[in-house]
Amino acid sequence: MIFQEYQFNTTKLIGQAHKAGLLQDLPLVGMDTDACKFTKCPVVAGVQQTYSYPMEIKAEYPEGAYTVKWKLWNENDPIVQSCCLKFNIVLI
Repeated sequence: MIFQEYQFNTTKLIGQAHKAGLLQDLPLVGMDTDACKFTKCPVVAGVQQTYSYPMEIKAEYPEGAYTVKWKLWNENDPIVQSCCLKFNIVLI
């Protein structure tokens, strides 16, 4: 569960997690990027809400330690109106 206070308004919130890399981040394949299915939309700036995504850890994911970047953004302005979370996971 991620608690976030957005600093922008949007009726279409997009979310995508990536495995962080040195040169390029790789998106986690198979994610549903329609974040409005996992939080209340429309998003209103300054209002705290919960984004909860049921992440499936697939058997084909290799074991190891990874840094995950999770970005949420306004579909109409993805550069300026976005937020990003970064955290570490270990798959064993």
